[in-house]
Amino acid sequence: MQENRKYLTILNIGLDQDLANDGEYNESQLRQIMYSEWLPSKIIHIVKTRGNHPEKITTLNQYVSIYTSPVIHWLLYLVKATLIGRRIIKTQKVDIIQTQESYFSGLIGKYLSVRYRIPLIVGAYSDEIENPLWVRQSILNKIANKIGKKILRGAAVIRTDSLAVYERLRPCGCKNIMYIPFAITNADVFMDQDERASELRASLLMGQRGPLVLTVSRLEPEKNIEMIFQALAGLKVKFPGMVLAVVGDGRLEEDLRKKGEQYLPRRVRWVGRINNKDLAAYYQASEVTLLASERESAARVLYESLLSGTTVITTATAGANEVIKDRLTGRIVEVGNREQFAVAIDELLSNPQLARKMGKTGKEDMRKLVSLEKVVSQLRTMYELAIRK
Repeated sequence: MQENRKYLTILNIGLDQDLANDGEYNESQLRQIMYSEWLPSKIIHIVKTRGNHPEKITTLNQYVSIYTSPVIHWLLYLVKATLIGRRIIKTQKVDIIQTQESYFSGLIGKYLSVRYRIPLIVGAYSDEIENPLWVRQSILNKIANKIGKKILRGAAVIRTDSLAVYERLRPCGCKNIMYIPFAITNADVFMDQDERASELRASLLMGQRGPLVLTVSRLEPEKNIEMIFQALAGLKVKFPGMVLAVVGDGRLEEDLRKKGEQYLPRRVRWVGRINNKDLAAYYQASEVTLLASERESAARVLYESLLSGTTVITTATAGANEVIKDRLTGRIVEVGNREQFAVAIDELLSNPQLARKMGKTGKEDMRKLVSLEKVVSQLRTMYELAIRK
């Protein structure tokens, strides 16, 4: 870091719309405030938002500011965010440019990095680059994979939150890859018993005897929510009082509501998106948390559920076995394997004592794994390495 300046100034370019939310601070915003205070640093975000969102600048504290970039199409984001970035760099000193991924925001970050000779850190927080399942899905994905690898190779540092993604990127000619998990800023909220859990459980079951199962997910194609419906549909007779609570929103909500009624009539509770601090009650109210993603790096849901003491059934995405110990703290099944998924659900719902034991063991593991101090120390090392490059 530059000794003549008190704070490192970081320009972040990304797609996390939670950063642009008004009202009470959410988990994404609280994490940025924490980073600014602990590093210490001045953090400037350019965030892609929907076209009907106002273009504005929001300050979370004196060191964190959010510039919104509302667009109706992602191609326009490339142009608009670039112009915002140029204005920022021309009016204040920026030490580091950091992007959330290596194609949309990565292209913007690469241009600004080269144009103004500022070190670039690129995030690899999803299981996409060089993932054959993702690359084969479309021509656009193939193009994005090529662009992504090129951006990653030119970065001063690459940050990933998954050891599996770290290993996958190494043969691609990428250098200075660092594995740094995301900080769980409110771990204590999940570990403490939420007094609302019992009442919430009764409300979600609506007179049914249970079990109550939960999924916390964006309602997007890669999350494969339909596989959860299909797996549970085969267990309706065995568990006649079973209810599924769905927490989250997304583009597929309308379609998934129809499919939910088709596979699990009157058994799905659509909760919508809620504040992160309220999630603990949902985890603690449920027998098991389900995650059926087709690709994922290190899903926060896994950490949060285990911190809450609730076991998890998840697909074998990149970061799954870094969080879950199969058959000890949860179950890991093949990606897209509906039969395996259903068998794992049946196993845990049929043996609630085993499910509780897995959740308890998982909670103990997460207590040891979650460390804000360690994450911040690793971030300092990453930024110092980028500046030296």
